[in-house]
Amino acid sequence: MSQIRTTEGIVLSVSKYSDSSKIASIYTKDFGKISIIAKGARQKSSKAGNVIDPINHVQAVFYEKESREIQTLSSADLIEHYTGIREDFDRLKYALAITELTANLTQEHEIHQRLYAGLVRIFQRLNQAVELPQLTFLRFYVFLLGEIGYSIDVENCSLCGNQIYESDIVGFAYDKGCICEDCLQKTYSGSEFPVELFRFLYCLKKGIEINLVSDSLISSLTRLLERFTEYHLPAFRPLNALRM
Repeated sequence: MSQIRTTEGIVLSVSKYSDSSKIASIYTKDFGKISIIAKGARQKSSKAGNVIDPINHVQAVFYEKESREIQTLSSADLIEHYTGIREDFDRLKYALAITELTANLTQEHEIHQRLYAGLVRIFQRLNQAVELPQLTFLRFYVFLLGEIGYSIDVENCSLCGNQIYESDIVGFAYDKGCICEDCLQKTYSGSEFPVELFRFLYCLKKGIEINLVSDSLISSLTRLLERFTEYHLPAFRPLNALRM
């Protein structure tokens, strides 16, 4: 028996289904990530078809049946279209990277309201162009890793617990994260973490404002986070949106 559910969510992705419908992945406030079919959504007259679009913040009403992997959309209303994102290629690129990352690193039906709230906030921040979109994306990436259980500690060594955030030499290992100089030299075969890169990660993790950062530093941290993610989640692959 189906139950009618109402929730709000961010549309992560949309694909065509048959000649007239769409299947969408939505990260919702009350049900986590769900898949829904919007019947007739590809028809020009469909209101839902215009609303169910990647990046949109929507309110959705759907029929839930536990035996189904894909639920059926009843109706959808737009909460926020994020015009500022859509009018700027770089902001759109990193917004799509955020939706792709969220889709790849979250499980179906795993309710996580803090993650949902963070997703909404980061889109608002990106829409308002508070900072470079690359920085907004990386802030979310670091936040998301923490929320799914792979937080990178930027204050204490992951092996011995000694403070590292004021150290001149810090190491990094993909299986552990940040390590202190002693563990790097004596007990662990990690590699030295460039100080500038470590400070950059520290500012992102702590929500500190960043006024100036080089493209090379942004690229280096993006690659590090992708490799760190792939180490812990082997099915993960580099984000397609970043290659746009």
